[in-house]
Amino acid sequence: MTTAGPSPLHTYPLAFPREDAVHESTASEHARGRVVGIALRSRAGGPMREVDEASAPVDGWLEGDHGGSARRGVTLLSREAWAAVNAELETDLPWPTRRANVCVEGLALLPVVGQRLRVGELELAILDETRPCERMDRLQPGLQDALGPQGRGGVYGRVHVGGRVAVGDAVEVLPANPDGTENC
Repeated sequence: MTTAGPSPLHTYPLAFPREDAVHESTASEHARGRVVGIALRSRAGGPMREVDEASAPVDGWLEGDHGGSARRGVTLLSREAWAAVNAELETDLPWPTRRANVCVEGLALLPVVGQRLRVGELELAILDETRPCERMDRLQPGLQDALGPQGRGGVYGRVHVGGRVAVGDAVEVLPANPDGTENC
């Protein structure tokens, strides 16, 4: 007997509709969202601490964060995807439980892998989805599996242009290069 793999519970559009969203009819319209949270950890495995703003240099990570590598400089999580995980698990876990650096709303993140995002002043080359590890199940049984479908665990990227990011800042998918090459 063969069994099919897990079916995705949700599919996410590139941009989530928001009541306060302004839509202009232009040829260069881009998907947009906004930063709703920033969190840092002072050491590997340490607790997450929410902050109002942070800065990151090119090929670095958010100042005050434990850090990692240039490739995985900043991690992002979608508020909508996190809400779906909480609904599935019948929990109300705060978003820093996921251990991502930046929480955004109004923008699905998995479709932007391979593109660049402007997050406040930062430009991030989004390289891949962040795959949840077994630590998630130590924090909440079933969390690792719940984060798996449709990239609900978020994405990570390299800091392409350094700068500051703050809660409330816009998040924008940057246009493709005119020659058709990828932004990353």
